[in-house]
Amino acid sequence: GDYLTIKDTLTPSYSLKDTTSVYSSYEGNVRKENISVTNNLSLSVPYLFTTYNLSLKLYTLEDVKEEKKYNSGNVSENSKKEETPFSWDKSSVKTHELQFSKSFDTTIGKLSGRVTLVLPPLAFAINPSVSYSFDLFSSSFSWSFKETDNKIQPQKSNLKFSFTGSKAAASLESTYNFDGFTGIFEPRKLRLYGSLSLYTDNKKWSIEEKID
Repeated sequence: GDYLTIKDTLTPSYSLKDTTSVYSSYEGNVRKENISVTNNLSLSVPYLFTTYNLSLKLYTLEDVKEEKKYNSGNVSENSKKEETPFSWDKSSVKTHELQFSKSFDTTIGKLSGRVTLVLPPLAFAINPSVSYSFDLFSSSFSWSFKETDNKIQPQKSNLKFSFTGSKAAASLESTYNFDGFTGIFEPRKLRLYGSLSLYTDNKKWSIEEKID
C-alpha cells in the first residue's frame, strides 16, 4: 500500500548448448551447461520516498565438456566445471542500493529529484540527479560520486536540454569525466552532443542532424 511494498523474485535458469565443428584433422564437440539462481528484492516506502533494491546471484554452475575425434581414431577429452556458491561480495551481489526520489507538480512545470546510494559490498557511491519539464521543454542534471582510496571522488556529470514539438525536436547534452580530477578543468574530458530533427505532421518524412 502507501506504507510498504515488497517485491521479491527468485529466478532459476538452465541452459544447454551442444556444438559440433568439423576440421581437416578432427571433429570437435563442445557441450556447455549453465545453471544459475538469482534473487531480486525491492522494498518501497512511498511515505518516505524511499526504495531499497538488492539483486543477488545465489548460485552458478558452468560445466564445459570438450571432445575431439581425430581422423587417426584417437579421442581426446577435456572438461571444466566451475561452481560458485553465494558469498557477500561483488561476485554475488549485483545491485545493492538505497534510493530517495520525489516529484513536485506545479503550475510552471514538474520538478523531480533523486539520490541513489550504492551500498557495500559494492563500492560506495552517491548519484544525485534532478530534472525539470514544462510543456515542450525538459532539462536534467546528474553528477555521480564514488569512493576511491577511502575518499568520495566525483566521477561524471551530465547536463541535458531538450525540446519536442509537433514538427521539430532538438537536444543539447554535455558530459564531463571527473576521473582523476586534479581541480583543473580539462577540455578533453568534456563531450558535447546535439541533435536537431524536422518532420512533417504525420512524421512520414523527417530530417535529422547530429553533433558529436
